[in-house]
Amino acid sequence: MAPSKVVVFDIIETVFSLEPVRHGLASAGFDPSDLETWFAFGLRDAFALNATGDFVPFKEVLDGALEQLAATRGLAVGQHRRSAILSTMAQLTPQKGAAEMFQALQEAGLPIHALSHGAVSATANLFDQAQMRHFLTGIHSVEPAKAFKPRGEVYRAALAEIGVEPQDAMMVAAHAWDCHGAKAVGMRTAFVSRGHPVPASMATPDIVVEDLTDLPAAILSE
Repeated sequence: MAPSKVVVFDIIETVFSLEPVRHGLASAGFDPSDLETWFAFGLRDAFALNATGDFVPFKEVLDGALEQLAATRGLAVGQHRRSAILSTMAQLTPQKGAAEMFQALQEAGLPIHALSHGAVSATANLFDQAQMRHFLTGIHSVEPAKAFKPRGEVYRAALAEIGVEPQDAMMVAAHAWDCHGAKAVGMRTAFVSRGHPVPASMATPDIVVEDLTDLPAAILSE
């Protein structure tokens, strides 16, 4: 099999850490562990919208999930406070080794693309803040497809924008469900495990690495 021609990255949690949001949640009275619960609530609701063929921007989905979680915890968190918490999503910091990983892939001549649930402008701002925008060949969002990953039309729309066939693209994600969705449309996949196994119910990724620092060698040795 020929090597991948492009590498497509999931962004939230895969390339950028959600840790800055944890502090915003704590300031509103949430427990620090509520970060994972809130994001899981948001993904659950996004997947429900996928199942019914509906779509709203992911920021709105996360806002609704935050309102639900506040009610569950018995916290009075109004729209102003929720907006303040959501604003910390614009301050996410890169995962360890992200810049060095991108540098290695770029030096190897591989075009690098971003594919996020967020808007293109939001993703661009994260890369600008991290001074990593120059590594990217393209930034893509789920919004043109009016669906969320792991729906197939999301990957296909991004691949059409990039101009490659599925088998020529490698999808990198720290979410097994994202790799599963990409695999279903014929993309190659790389799972960044960070200590988490791939569920037996999900398609087996082509590559499994512990962290981003391990990724270039694995991709370049395809």
